[in-house]
Amino acid sequence: MILYGFQVGNMFRSIVALLIILILGFNVITFFNKKQE
Repeated sequence: MILYGFQVGNMFRSIVALLIILILGFNVITFFNKKQE
């Protein structure tokens, strides 16, 4: 049961990390697009 909870925690952290990377990447792209105008 503890091992299962650990795996779920790792999965959750991976998803959160992916979301953060996507948001940061999106912010960087919009920033550069505004800079070029």
